[in-house]
Amino acid sequence: MVTEGALKAETLAWFFKKRFDVLAVAAVNCSHEEIAAAVKLRPVYMAFDSDCRENRYVARAFARLVKEILLSTSNAAERVKVLTWNPKFKGIDDALLQNAPLRSQSLLEWHRSLGRECRDETAQILPGSVLK
Repeated sequence: MVTEGALKAETLAWFFKKRFDVLAVAAVNCSHEEIAAAVKLRPVYMAFDSDCRENRYVARAFARLVKEILLSTSNAAERVKVLTWNPKFKGIDDALLQNAPLRSQSLLEWHRSLGRECRDETAQILPGSVLK
């Protein structure tokens, strides 16, 4: 699992009790190459703040990170999933602490769930094969 910040990563590690490796990054626009290298050839769940659905800058940075992961290896699109939750909770840590259900989405499902402006921004970044 990849998430923003040490606190969220700590919460994920506690809730999932070592069923997943958790990688914390400072922000969605940081360390794309390093993240892609760390998750190469592994299934990956992206658990970034829910503001990427409506904030075009966050959505664009998220799409760039996903693109970097996709370029790092073949068949990555099937291995990358996006975790989502009720958007009234900003981060996955808040959602977990409130027992909110998590949902795993494919990249296509995630893209379709974005607001129009974010969908347009990310469509310019993500490979066309992901959006079909």
